Amino acid sequence: MNIATDTIVAPATPFGFGGISVIRLSGPFSKNIARTITLFPGGKKPSFKPRHSTRALIIEKNGETFDEGLITFFKSPNSYTGEDSFEISCHGNPTIVHKIIDRCCEEGARIAEPGEFTRRSFINGKIDLLQAESVSSLIYSKSYESAALNHRILRGKLSDQIRKIKEKLVGLLTQVEFELDFSEEDLQPKLRKDVLSKMIIIQKTTKNLLNTRKEGRLLTDGAIVVIAGKPNVGKSTLLNSLTETDRAITSPTPGTTRDSIEVPLLLSGVPVRFFDTAGIRRG
Repeated sequence: MNIATDTIVAPATPFGFGGISVIRLSGPFSKNIARTITLFPGGKKPSFKPRHSTRALIIEKNGETFDEGLITFFKSPNSYTGEDSFEISCHGNPTIVHKIIDRCCEEGARIAEPGEFTRRSFINGKIDLLQAESVSSLIYSKSYESAALNHRILRGKLSDQIRKIKEKLVGLLTQVEFELDFSEEDLQPKLRKDVLSKMIIIQKTTKNLLNTRKEGRLLTDGAIVVIAGKPNVGKSTLLNSLTETDRAITSPTPGTTRDSIEVPLLLSGVPVRFFDTAGIRRG
């Protein structure tokens, strides 16, 4: 595990007004910082038990309170980043969120870089590279099917399949190397046949896994459909019909569509971007 020497802080919820906002704090000094910026109404400092939410006042450097919230402590290594981490749930006001982040920075934290919490999780061995990439894909999924797919990847389903394939290959390689290096007599008569039969099974499993890539990429990245053709052949009418909208202006006069028109649509969970284009003319 790679231990970071600094503590980072950032909002975990989008900018805007709402019931609550959540701020993440992670690193070796996170507990000291959380204790410094919080206070019980009676004046006592919270102790913060792992995986318990503590209601506390959030205070200025001079001790004045400016909000109260729920602070949840996740002790290393049982946290998202693998470090001591806190989630501060405060009132959903951008001014309060910025103030809490400023207080954390005053006490020694710094603003996290984009994706740094997930990067620390990867570096500390909490998730692998496939899972790290799926975090962003899950957040920006445009359909339920895409979100469910990336959730399975984040839980390690794809990584487990790849690891099992690797273990089988390493096992076969070990078996063959053992026979070549240590067998004083001829190789086992069934060795070649057994290895080949197992390789065929591994090859089939790998091929089936690769065949899911196209579907997975469609669900994550979506598809682009361009409607092109001669002027006044019904391209705009087709777009309106497919998308059940009136985005494109239709007219019997050729050349009505001059600029491309985009309409996003979900088809069986696949995000599709339809483009209506101007008619293609010769010369």
